[in-house]
Amino acid sequence: MITEDDVIRRREESLIWKAGSYVCHQRPERLFILFGRPMPLCQRCFPFFTTFFILLAFSPLILMRWHEFFENTVSFYISLLLILPVYIDLVFQHKLNRVSTPLRRGISGVVASFGVIIAVLRAVVWFAETFL
Repeated sequence: MITEDDVIRRREESLIWKAGSYVCHQRPERLFILFGRPMPLCQRCFPFFTTFFILLAFSPLILMRWHEFFENTVSFYISLLLILPVYIDLVFQHKLNRVSTPLRRGISGVVASFGVIIAVLRAVVWFAETFL
């Protein structure tokens, strides 16, 4: 099990861990373990950023195929609905004192990344139509 001291030491020694500390809380009990090694991101942030960057890489193909979807205002509301599970989990943890499971954190991270990428692509389409 990794401790808080291990996380602090890794942040001081590794640029990747330091960069991870800017986007993730890096709580030792919630770090994502891959091949027996702790990652610099938690169980929600690792699936979120992995999915986000995969979708970002495919965003030109997504925009070509579903351009009309991103022109519609409904896409904005869909993106909000997809981000909502993260906030629901947060409320369950802090207001109801329920501990979130790794599976719930991972699923909410993946779903939220879809919501964020929809919002980003919607903003790109809006910008292109408005200013170009």
